[in-house]
Amino acid sequence: MQSTRANITELLKNDYFVQWIVSPTAQSEHYWSKWLQSHPEQKKAIEAARQLVQSAHYTIDEKMPEHLYNNVLENIVTYSQTRKSRTVHFPKINWGPLRVAASIVLLISIGLFIAQKTGFFESNNIDIVAKVTKSTEWGQKKTINLPDGTIVKLNSGSSLSYPDIFSSELREVELVGEAFFDVEKDKSRPFVVKTKNIKTIVLGTEFNINAYSYNSVASITLAEGSVSVEPIVNEISSSKEQMILSPGEQASLDFTNGRFYKKEVVVADIISWKDGVLLFQNESLKIVFDRLSKWYGVDFDLTESLAQSNCLLNGEFKNESLETVLQSIALVHELKIEFKNDTMIEIRGDTCK
Repeated sequence: MQSTRANITELLKNDYFVQWIVSPTAQSEHYWSKWLQSHPEQKKAIEAARQLVQSAHYTIDEKMPEHLYNNVLENIVTYSQTRKSRTVHFPKINWGPLRVAASIVLLISIGLFIAQKTGFFESNNIDIVAKVTKSTEWGQKKTINLPDGTIVKLNSGSSLSYPDIFSSELREVELVGEAFFDVEKDKSRPFVVKTKNIKTIVLGTEFNINAYSYNSVASITLAEGSVSVEPIVNEISSSKEQMILSPGEQASLDFTNGRFYKKEVVVADIISWKDGVLLFQNESLKIVFDRLSKWYGVDFDLTESLAQSNCLLNGEFKNESLETVLQSIALVHELKIEFKNDTMIEIRGDTCK
């Protein structure tokens, strides 16, 4: 803990670090991003120092004289000692000479702010919780291990945000897109997943959430255990209804009319994506190629007749290459496929065969 405090102090005394927080440039963003990659153990120190700097709301101007800066440090150290807390030093902030008195007041206010809002001075531990965001591009999938032991499989084009340390009362994450959750059981700390329009509360279970922003419906599908699902009251829905799901049930919120409902589903089909299975069940070619685009991270150029055709496709592909899937579809529907480049594929052919 002493080393963490020392690292925070050194960061706050580093003019280049302060300038990065106050007025970031492409150069400073690159430097500190690389620095953090090389020193991942300093993540908490960075977040703590960032909060201290951002709470000041100052601009970089002329530099405070060294002797006055030292006086400011002495005042803050004295204050922190009277509170029986850690000593925290602040950066060499650049102030105009005529604003020295104001700067001293402001710096001591920073100490008070942190003491009151985060317990920085009173606590024996640095209580700075960093927010972590993991994302996937189209064509990518990712497995995420959360701090409590929960395992999340993140589908393509999705993001998951969570604290690097969960609180003693609650485990809350935020999802955009689709993910499958295998939640570590902890009766004393509910696990909450929030999307833009719906909230899911569990203690320990397995479930899937599909909440892509481009869809007109968000859905929660339960594989094991039990979950509580409720809409978030906003412009989409005013419902305060709460649903308890049993395995094999799916709760959905329709964004077009605010309807909140549940039904029985085949869970294995809905969560097959997490095992690398691409499943088509009576789907039009337009929907098929739209899903392939997101699954593999490529674009398709379809003729208008194909996009509007009534051709339906059934098929199951497990961990297959894009080329294999396209060859199978082309064989069934007599399509011509041409790779224009690595990300653009042209699809040509007559109407349904």
